[in-house]
Amino acid sequence: MVLRATLKKPWLSKRGRRYPTGTDFIKIRDVSSGSWYKFDTHKGKSGFVLIQAGVFELLTEEEIKIRKERDEMFEKHMKACNEFRNLITN
Repeated sequence: MVLRATLKKPWLSKRGRRYPTGTDFIKIRDVSSGSWYKFDTHKGKSGFVLIQAGVFELLTEEEIKIRKERDEMFEKHMKACNEFRNLITN
């Protein structure tokens, strides 16, 4: 597990919280589902966040393939929706 980390680029958590570049995360303690971290931003904000253990696991080849297929399906769907919307509005 990671004991301390500083973000090199902005991060958007699964819950939609944004952490800017330069945010420091310091591990406080482990729990069964992940670890508690104290965070401090360079803008003076701080708090605590539970980061799930799965965040640090690398994807398998199969999971990478599945994500790529889903991304392609999503892009195809969005393209079709945009074409349909353009037909209606024009």
